[in-house]
Amino acid sequence: MPVRQTVKPPGSSRATGAVLFGLLVGGTGMVGAGLGAVAAQLLPERRAASGLGVAVLLAGLLVRMVADGVPALGWAHWLSPFGLLARAEPYAADRWLPLLVLAVGIAAVVVASVVLPGRRDAGAGLLGRRDLHRAGTGLLGSLPAFALRRLRRPLLGWGTGLALYFLLIGTLATTMTDFLRDNPAFAELASSAGFSRLASVEGYVAALFSLLAIPVGAFAASRLATVGADETSGRLTLLLSLPVARARWAATEGAAAAGGCVLLAAVAGAATWVGARVVGAPLGLGEAVGGAVSVAPVALLCLGAAVAALGWIPQAVLAVGVLPAAGGYLLLVLADSFRWPAWVGGLSPFGHLAAVPAESLDVGGAVGMVVVALLLAALGLVGYARRDLRA
Repeated sequence: MPVRQTVKPPGSSRATGAVLFGLLVGGTGMVGAGLGAVAAQLLPERRAASGLGVAVLLAGLLVRMVADGVPALGWAHWLSPFGLLARAEPYAADRWLPLLVLAVGIAAVVVASVVLPGRRDAGAGLLGRRDLHRAGTGLLGSLPAFALRRLRRPLLGWGTGLALYFLLIGTLATTMTDFLRDNPAFAELASSAGFSRLASVEGYVAALFSLLAIPVGAFAASRLATVGADETSGRLTLLLSLPVARARWAATEGAAAAGGCVLLAAVAGAATWVGARVVGAPLGLGEAVGGAVSVAPVALLCLGAAVAALGWIPQAVLAVGVLPAAGGYLLLVLADSFRWPAWVGGLSPFGHLAAVPAESLDVGGAVGMVVVALLLAALGLVGYARRDLRA
């Protein structure tokens, strides 16, 4: 991140900076409370309202990060309470105008939270009035359609989060590469941790794409964990009372999750390309999407492990499912940092990933991971078909 050096004005003092900083931090908290109150009027369910409020706050933090990292977008600081804190520069410039803007924002959300309750019914929200909607009967005609129906909302949530994060990654591409080129010590430190190509845009996005395998793998594991939870809660009772083989149902859910993994990776790659285009970084759409999708075999390995756990140790589906990605990445970092023997790093799935788009795809490694994932899934389906259902 670029560091701005500001000359401290003559009238500034530690007391002034402390007061300004305290008011800005407190004001940011008030904005959060106001957003929560507004969200509670918009959505009828507490969980959805809380999620909306947190999402808006995280979006504000994302805007601050983009404005910090991209000088051309510095004006975006004024759109976020976190950015206003940066503009005020307490203990340095001690600017009071950002505090005034923050006060206007607080007043706006407070007024909205007072006015909106009179426009909705008790126990309802202004959005998502279920009594006005038809019963959702789409995608109920077959097992694959039902699996897609169950996948839609989780996929939308995970996809939105990953898209926003990798949009930020793309906008920081030139800032990060310039920083590492100008600071060889940091570049050497990154290299010792296994990130030797960060000084180029292709190497930078390839390193971040390797991290993408962890959330996508967690998504895959969570989908199979949901199948296990539905089994114990009784939500699958009606479905499994029909002439539907359990193994077929689990395989259908797994196939839908596999497609979701590839789609999430592609969305992350496309978002990275959009961010790179904003700052003029030399990164093509095909390079970005190809680099992101190249980590899908690790996520599929997580999916296979989760299916295996569903069949044999259903109480640990999520933990076993995320192990190939989270545990594998930690193992590779430790092996590189402590210079362990090469075969130790080879135990990690990440040891068989090429740094795409900086390098060509390791076809052998990708095929090998997919084959192992299929074997694990087959083993899990056998166990799932044979074991008793949990109550």
